[in-house]
Amino acid sequence: MSNSFPAIARYGFFILWFSYSGCMGQSSESYLLSLYNQEKYQLVVEKADSILKGEPENLSRIYQIKADALYFLNQVEESLENYLLTVSVLDEYPLDTVYLIESYSHTGFTYKYLGKYLDAIPYYKMALSICRAADDSLEISNQLAHLGTLYSHLGMYQESAAYYNEGYAIDFALNDSTALAYDLVNLGDLKCSIMEYPQAVDYYKRALKVKSTKAGNHNTHVLRLGKLSEAYLKMGELDSATFYSRMAEEAAIDLNDSLSLAKQWITKTKIFNAKGEFPAATRVGNLCYNYFKEVGQGQYQVASALALAQAHNGLSNKDRADYLLIQAALIAEENGLLEDQALVYREMASEQERYGNQKDALTYYKRYQAIRDTLSKRDKQRAILVLDREYQTNQKEQQIALLEAKALVAELQLAERKQNIVLLLTVIFLLLVVGLIVILSIRRSNRLQKSLLTAQVNELRLQIRSLVDGSAEDLGIEIQQLNDSIQDPLSERELEVLKFALSDLTNTEIAEKVFVSVNTVKFHLKNIYSKLGVANRKEALKMAMKSSSK
Repeated sequence: MSNSFPAIARYGFFILWFSYSGCMGQSSESYLLSLYNQEKYQLVVEKADSILKGEPENLSRIYQIKADALYFLNQVEESLENYLLTVSVLDEYPLDTVYLIESYSHTGFTYKYLGKYLDAIPYYKMALSICRAADDSLEISNQLAHLGTLYSHLGMYQESAAYYNEGYAIDFALNDSTALAYDLVNLGDLKCSIMEYPQAVDYYKRALKVKSTKAGNHNTHVLRLGKLSEAYLKMGELDSATFYSRMAEEAAIDLNDSLSLAKQWITKTKIFNAKGEFPAATRVGNLCYNYFKEVGQGQYQVASALALAQAHNGLSNKDRADYLLIQAALIAEENGLLEDQALVYREMASEQERYGNQKDALTYYKRYQAIRDTLSKRDKQRAILVLDREYQTNQKEQQIALLEAKALVAELQLAERKQNIVLLLTVIFLLLVVGLIVILSIRRSNRLQKSLLTAQVNELRLQIRSLVDGSAEDLGIEIQQLNDSIQDPLSERELEVLKFALSDLTNTEIAEKVFVSVNTVKFHLKNIYSKLGVANRKEALKMAMKSSSK
């Protein structure tokens, strides 16, 4: 017996040391997350670099946290590099399902943010396959929306429609009306892209109905009303186009939204041109042209200049029309807007032909055709590259299955190790119980008194906090009323996160409430602040209180 205890002690110290060593990676992760939750992103990057030099056991997670921090520092390319590093070590350093989804989805997001749509697709597809395996409907819908947008950007409208329709079906089943309206607008945009305008009109109208059923306030529908007016204009139904254009214009004025109002002026100019009311078209066209000349935004500069040039051509003001078209072509070229540049050259060719300048007309038509050929070649190359990405994605899906199997084995091994540690700690605990009982009996009265005082202090703090801060409901904040007042409404998940954020919960507390990771809460908050046009919670709270007081 005298020799057995030192042996047990040595064995115990060995196990405790082994357990501590195994938890070192987790400790470094917790440390980084603590800094991350305090929004000390630069410090997160610096500390992560230091931790990575030691090759921690949770290498993939450290890369991921660093990538998240870099994104919020607006260092998107560096963020992408670290997301790619996260993905590259997943086989050796697997992640839990939530973080696994984020690793692929965030990689796709950064590619998409940088305009690299082809590169984004396989990562979103990998995230989608993991979401399907986890049966997470909300995340499935989210990934489908991203993929639909990517394929639409690539001109692959059939694939885009398939993803949009599946996302719509999920949101419909979840009764997520805000997401449904978003899906319907996406489908309407897709139909406009392939010139199926009657179907686009139907989708836009259904989007308006979904929103009005929930909110009963059409003043937040400027964008959808404008899209509906444009679709009717494309169909040649000018009375309907005028009706919805007027509604959109009035809604923009009510919201004091100058940008949306200027966009509606472009549509209004086009409608006047189609009606042959060129003086009115010139008057309104000058308004939108001067606005976008002042604020920039190349796409709308080109559109306003083109519409105004058509109005001047209608009045036979050839010199002014020529000047506007040349400016539009230059702006389109500077901003890489090939589709818009082609439209301008086509209009220039038509103008020269109308005035009998066949040589100049042919020159501009050749430029138009050259751009169309370039776009056609680009679309074909994209289609080939997408097929290649599809093959790579299938390979990755097989790797995911292997990764999940490895993760299961790792979990079983960890459970066995934990069981051994628990057994050892139980023995130690039993040896210490007798001594602890004596100490506890002495301190018991002090603890009870301290607990009572602490409870009283906490109760006072809660009362003060309730009086000073208050939850969203205590302050009379109408979250839905705030959502109805912004141009790009929040999703149900974003509304839920905003509600908790305004109730003074930390990001960690919010993550626990909505059953997501803190990183996801961060991304939701960034999207919420972007949609609200604010920088932080304080500004969001002020905006919410201001909205509720109306």
